[in-house]
Amino acid sequence: MSGLRLGRDLRFALGALLLTLLVSGPMLLGSPFGEARSQLGTLAGWGAALAIMVPSYVLAARAMDSSDNQRFLRAFMLGTLLRLAFTIAAVVLFVKFVEDAPVKSFVLAFFLGYILLTGLELVLTVRGRAREVNA
Repeated sequence: MSGLRLGRDLRFALGALLLTLLVSGPMLLGSPFGEARSQLGTLAGWGAALAIMVPSYVLAARAMDSSDNQRFLRAFMLGTLLRLAFTIAAVVLFVKFVEDAPVKSFVLAFFLGYILLTGLELVLTVRGRAREVNA
């Protein structure tokens, strides 16, 4: 494993941990919509976002490391389809199988996690590739 990849992966892990503390932490302490069991919705939503975005990052980062330019495009398209499918599944399964589901806090935590972790993924993969190209 190259030092550049290890450093990028470590930055992603630390960024995901920092975002988890900064975003889901306050949501756990407060009750965003006054929902009963909002902590469950927050934990499940953020956890689902992590479960979707961490593999997405790994797929994109490994594709960026490849010398095959088409690999990134294929990985991006596959990742997009899988993220969409898993997003729909996560929301439907949470609503269907959790009794009196705290949907608002779940959706807020999930989509905040999804957006912020996607941003982190993009910054690290694109910036890492730009540094490799310029080096």
